[in-house]
Amino acid sequence: MNYKVYFKRILLRQTYIRLVYALKGCKEAIQHRKYLVIVYAWRGLLFFVKWLPASISILLKRKIYIPNIGISLTTRCTLKCRHCDHYIPTIEEKYHEILAFDSFKTQLDNLLVNADNLFELRLLGGEPLLNRNTAQMLLYSLEHPKIERVELVTNGTLDISDEIVDILKRFPKKSSVYLSNYTANESLIPLLKTDSIAEKLIANGITLNFDRNLLWSKTEQIQRHFRSAAMNKRYFMECLKLTHCMNIRGGKLFICPRAATFSLRDLYRRFFPPAPALQENKEYINLSQPVEKWQFLEFFGNDFFNACDYCSNVSEVAGEKMIPALQ
Repeated sequence: MNYKVYFKRILLRQTYIRLVYALKGCKEAIQHRKYLVIVYAWRGLLFFVKWLPASISILLKRKIYIPNIGISLTTRCTLKCRHCDHYIPTIEEKYHEILAFDSFKTQLDNLLVNADNLFELRLLGGEPLLNRNTAQMLLYSLEHPKIERVELVTNGTLDISDEIVDILKRFPKKSSVYLSNYTANESLIPLLKTDSIAEKLIANGITLNFDRNLLWSKTEQIQRHFRSAAMNKRYFMECLKLTHCMNIRGGKLFICPRAATFSLRDLYRRFFPPAPALQENKEYINLSQPVEKWQFLEFFGNDFFNACDYCSNVSEVAGEKMIPALQ
């Protein structure tokens, strides 16, 4: 295998995708919601501060630098949102899972054994606080020397325990909490503990990420689009979620949470068998054993994935806007 070719391919891909992500996002934000320009301008700045040096490091130092990965601690959730971006409510009961700590540790260790750095790990659901081992997983992630930042993502329907707060306080520069802002949905007000959670986190000096103007994009029904390989490649390259959305679910690393959901539901085999051109793509990395560097290179070097042919939402900016978490 010619590693030099793969490294160059990754460098060019990262450069191209992130520039497209920043520039196209700014253009669409100006056309649709001007306040998002700040978001995309910030992401563009991050490209030059973080992603470009990382890409050069990959090329020159042959190091595997992973920007961002989310790991689903459970697919169960306290809500059943109609436009869930990850399609969690579509998962049938028999396919739901709650991740055990031993499995979490094994998957994270196998992911990072031959990687040099993971910039951010996001602990996701469903609703991660439904997993009784969340505190233990959070602590292990924060103590891991190869992980720079850890963010816990919660929908605000469950209190954050004192144990989790104490852990977060121990790592003030490495930890944060993303609290979903669903307060625009009046029907959820009786269920939400958003204000009390925010007050508790702020009082304890914990970094809180909270989008005061949160809107969702309408999701379409899952269906096979039968795009050509060229169209799927274009769709993949234009996806605004691509740079920050890799997801671990069911012991596998997927390019995004939707790909994880489609695979977890056994969607491809049961309903929409992949076309021959799609079968050649590596859909995921199995984390049941240590990941070798060449596996990262093959995975990141894909032109597109099976999931792309079932996905209907490229631009979360230009899509029809919805009130968050409609039930």
